Amino acid sequence: MSQNNLCKVCGRFFEAEVASEYCPPCKAIDDQYYESVRNYLSQRPRASIFEVTTELKIPVKTIKRFLREDRLEIVEANNGFLKCDVCNIPIQSGYLCKSCKHGKFGNKYNNAPETNKSAEESSSLSITNKDSIKFL
Repeated sequence: MSQNNLCKVCGRFFEAEVASEYCPPCKAIDDQYYESVRNYLSQRPRASIFEVTTELKIPVKTIKRFLREDRLEIVEANNGFLKCDVCNIPIQSGYLCKSCKHGKFGNKYNNAPETNKSAEESSSLSITNKDSIKFL
């Protein structure tokens, strides 16, 4: 049975056999972007967000989404680029800081990565686990 899904990137509806966040064209581009970032960071650990977006021609919005999805991580703990959605303290990836994630908002956001919004593009990135590199 096919499901109608809304693409998280382009906003178009698409049909898929399983629930998916991305339409096939956006998924292919997203996979290429992530692989490029992963390769770049494995060669240049602690590269800044600005470096990555400039060198690879990948939108900051995409890097920020990778951070929110916990696919990338900012090395500096006090970075100013990502902040907790609840208490607004700097975080390295996801939507929430550890306190909020495990506190009263933990149930609502249990599966959410720890992060928020801001704009210090000089923050260094890293890859969270070495099998799925995530650092800036």
